[in-house]
Amino acid sequence: MQCPKCKNDLIRVIDSREGVDGRSVRRRRECEACSYRFTTFERVEEVVPLIVKKNGTREVFDRNKILSGLKKGDWVISTGFQDVNNGEVVAF
Repeated sequence: MQCPKCKNDLIRVIDSREGVDGRSVRRRRECEACSYRFTTFERVEEVVPLIVKKNGTREVFDRNKILSGLKKGDWVISTGFQDVNNGEVVAF
């Protein structure tokens, strides 16, 4: 991280607090070269898994689409699995 004023790399954190939304962190920082103080906000990026199709296109993962395909297909009957609801696979 660089100081926005003098572009120096020597930055120290003065204070850290949880953000207003509870999903971010607010940090007060100070440049050790010019003593300029500034605030940064850090948050976690949510990464959505992508499925790569046979033709190379990418599609957002949809759990319901997979479950409906399993229920429709012969997989449930041929493997002896009875219940595929809520991610629980129960053999009978």
